[in-house]
Amino acid sequence: RALWRSQLTPHLYTLFWSLSLYDIHVPRAQYDAHVKKLHADVRALADNRELTDAKRTRERERLTRHIEELGADLAAQQAHVDDVHERVRAARHRLCAPLGKHKKQHALLQHCLLPRMLASELDALYCYRFVMLLHALDVPRFSTLRVIADVPLVLSNVVHCVTSAEAARFGRFAAHVFRTVHEWHAEPRDYVAQCQRRLGSYTKANNDGARLSYDDFVRASLQWRRNFAMAAKHCLRSGEYTQTRNALVVLSKMAAVFPRVDKIAKPIADAVKVLVDTEERTDLKVMATSYYTMLQQAKSNLLTEAEYSANTTEAKRKAVAAAAAPQPVAVAV
Repeated sequence: RALWRSQLTPHLYTLFWSLSLYDIHVPRAQYDAHVKKLHADVRALADNRELTDAKRTRERERLTRHIEELGADLAAQQAHVDDVHERVRAARHRLCAPLGKHKKQHALLQHCLLPRMLASELDALYCYRFVMLLHALDVPRFSTLRVIADVPLVLSNVVHCVTSAEAARFGRFAAHVFRTVHEWHAEPRDYVAQCQRRLGSYTKANNDGARLSYDDFVRASLQWRRNFAMAAKHCLRSGEYTQTRNALVVLSKMAAVFPRVDKIAKPIADAVKVLVDTEERTDLKVMATSYYTMLQQAKSNLLTEAEYSANTTEAKRKAVAAAAAPQPVAVAV
């Protein structure tokens, strides 16, 4: 009964645990890549001198049949996913309860996302896709940005009590989340179209207040990165085996999308360098060395905080003002 004293409703809880990745997402890119490879195999048959005409014909028929089966599978899954999306859209007003003064805000994360994302790699991807489904369908009172802001909290609370495999799954989930943050940050028009115009851009309970503008999103996303880095740094400096190992596992899975900002990367790199230089436990030393190499390789692509905020209205205004300011004239002596 205490569970339902939160924003999480029985409808949302049942929906989350009854669906699978197949139900909510069509991996069209994987279908297309496989079909493209099969078409290449068909074309290659003409140059294969080792096959007789009869074998070549049978192989071409087999590949063609496989291509047709994949096309049928794709169409069937797309129809199924569309049907699931329509059913979720029809029920969306019942999924999230109004958040009262004493109701818990993290119930979806605690009772749905976290236990499932730790179960398997596919479940970690499912959790990300489920959050983005609720976002895309404009579920009232659901805040996508609040879920994103809570990701550092997950690292702080679970890194000391999960296996390395579970830490890797959480790392996958966090990587997907921060990749979306990166995509929205990179292009203001994408953020406005894909986030600000949706109910998920509210950060206050029950869709109160204003939706988060792009400028505020940039500031918030920078803080999310700082919070995640702070939690990771604490684990790396803890001296405790499980925390250190799991933090390295999570960070390694996120290397392509985090930290991205030089001032955020430096304290992490410093903490990892200490492990590289002083850690006596061989497995941790190897993991730290591997991740430190990733950080060094990404160093040239890091942004300063000013560059990270370059697309904001305030930064552009300052740039215009600086360009319009009179320049000092050099006087020949």
